[in-house]
Amino acid sequence: MGDTRQLSAVEAGNPFKSLQAGGIQTVYLQESRRQKTEDSMKAIALIESGQLENAIQHLDHTGSIHAILSQTHRFQQIADEYLSLTPKQRDRTLLLAGTNAERLELTAKLRQSMQARGELGADVFHFSSLRNRNLTTAQAGYASYYKQGDVLMPSQDYRRQGLVKYQQYRVLSVTQRRTA
Repeated sequence: MGDTRQLSAVEAGNPFKSLQAGGIQTVYLQESRRQKTEDSMKAIALIESGQLENAIQHLDHTGSIHAILSQTHRFQQIADEYLSLTPKQRDRTLLLAGTNAERLELTAKLRQSMQARGELGADVFHFSSLRNRNLTTAQAGYASYYKQGDVLMPSQDYRRQGLVKYQQYRVLSVTQRRTA
């Protein structure tokens, strides 16, 4: 259900820890099932014992760390390795990027490579996606945190304000007004 050592959102509280404090029966996972090789298991053991530097050195000595400083070359390498996989392996592969901008660039590189190989057609569809602004509850209550064109989508009904849960609302203008 959860890990008390992982961070939770400040506003959400800590429900897992609260349930444990309330006496819910707790089951512990004693064996990590993610790491499959001896090298990765040893690295995790070092990390768990607080020896992060030794864990990184161990992974480096085993050839598990591949540093490619140029982002362009790094994304090309990721695309090449991904495209060398079988369709079944690709289905079980997850590519992660640290930022949204990196995700978009990596996706573009993959599309370009797949089109060059004839695995993906040239048809292009453009989709807009909403991105969470990550405003705190306090910030969300002030007009100064919004700008024209922002899209609001409340996660609950706000009847007094006339807002319906999951309905999209576009900010048409923002008036900076001081209240006395």
